[in-house]
Amino acid sequence: MMLEARRLTCGYEDGFFLQDVDLAVAPGECLGIIGPNGSGKTTLVRALARSLKPLAGEVLLEGRDVWSIPPREFARRVAVVSQDAQVGYMRVEEYVLLGRIPHYRPFQFLETSRDLEVADTAMELTGINYLKGRLLGEMSGGERQLVMLARALAQEPRLLILDEPTAHLDMAHQVAVLDLVRRLKEELGIALVVVLHDLNLASEYSDGLLLMKGGRVKKMGAPHEVIREDLLGEVYGVEVVVQEHPVSRRPHVMVISGRTEVGSWRK
Repeated sequence: MMLEARRLTCGYEDGFFLQDVDLAVAPGECLGIIGPNGSGKTTLVRALARSLKPLAGEVLLEGRDVWSIPPREFARRVAVVSQDAQVGYMRVEEYVLLGRIPHYRPFQFLETSRDLEVADTAMELTGINYLKGRLLGEMSGGERQLVMLARALAQEPRLLILDEPTAHLDMAHQVAVLDLVRRLKEELGIALVVVLHDLNLASEYSDGLLLMKGGRVKKMGAPHEVIREDLLGEVYGVEVVVQEHPVSRRPHVMVISGRTEVGSWRK
């Protein structure tokens, strides 16, 4: 397995905890993480990305505890795109080139031709080559999201962890980003962990889904095993209809309006 969590328990001083989370992601596989606000999705991502240390259990990268891997080596193998990444006011090309730092040789201070080539390919893949001279502070949220993804690709990771990669993107860009992610999975064998709020996108692009509620795993399995009316009704507190997509044959969710109270998912 590329990534595993075994009875992972972790949390914060405010009292929120993940409890006994188990998951596994193989090379060339995409695991989608879904669940309502406050269910623990971002906390789980931080634990998998080695930003939050477990209180119990473990996270393994290719069989090794992630906390035993030197930071530089970990950064060469795992790239993370977070919702709240601070991008500052540098130019796009400069920011994308930051993804090459884990690959620098000792006493290397400038980018090599290889670094420039990889960064250029990452910008081309994400469709932002035309922005390479722009300042990040002058760009839209959607454009910055693509820039952050390009920097992650410049790391040439074996595992890519994406926390809401389609946030701030319109429909066309959402599909373009997730199509790109699927290509990386299929052509390069990259393992993917993707947090998504849109259940239909999660169903369409994930090989497996992990549904969370209250810091615990409610269900993990193939999309048709997780995207079910009874499970979604219980976890989200909303009535839905699930039907098969006429093209992909994946389960597709439709909400029944007027039958949900705000906060009902927390009960």
